Amino acid sequence: MDHRSFPAGISSGRDTLAIWLGFAGALRRGEVAALRLDSLELQRQDGVHVHVGKSKTDQENVLPDVVVLPYSERPSTCAPCAVHRWVALLRAERAGNAAWVTDVARLLREVQWNGHVCGKPGSKRAPLAKPEDFRSSAPLLRAVYRNRHSARIHDRGVSGDALHAMLLVRLEGVGIGADGYGFHSLRAGHVTQARRNGKPTEEIMRAGRWRRAETVNVYDREHNPAARNSVMRLGP
Repeated sequence: MDHRSFPAGISSGRDTLAIWLGFAGALRRGEVAALRLDSLELQRQDGVHVHVGKSKTDQENVLPDVVVLPYSERPSTCAPCAVHRWVALLRAERAGNAAWVTDVARLLREVQWNGHVCGKPGSKRAPLAKPEDFRSSAPLLRAVYRNRHSARIHDRGVSGDALHAMLLVRLEGVGIGADGYGFHSLRAGHVTQARRNGKPTEEIMRAGRWRRAETVNVYDREHNPAARNSVMRLGP
């Protein structure tokens, strides 16, 4: 994605955060679309806590609903950095002054990718976003109007269908055929990669808020058929 130029960098910042919410957070597309700024809580040690609220399997919101977006070693793959970059863009747009385009364009150019911008312990840069930026019930991920020369961030949030369509476009953009993929593939991919990294079912259930181990196993069989399969141990 083109993150540094205006106006492409606005939708790139939003889409990057959406993808991390789906993959690192193992969130469903409806859950991602429903997030508000005050759904997120900056945590010095953990990164970012995401309070999901109501979900497909918890309509009354009575189950634990906190998802953690942890710091990563690399800024380019750090989900909290993606949160800070996007929220900083929202703050610049909310200023509403005549120079907002200039301010946003400068922000896109000046954000460095060789250092964390999320306040990770040990990092040298101050975090881009501030706790007060999250004291709002406005949608986190917004619809963006963009053409070749300008862009505008709308007040209304994106829909789950829009997130699905976005992911397919981004897949095509990097040469991956979109057939068979959807936004839910990010949640399934969380299971696949966690299992390949040797993580136990209990940890995966906690991350994705699954209530039954069999549900995790179904994801695993569908998306990682080689895992725990005797065919991989038949010898050369």
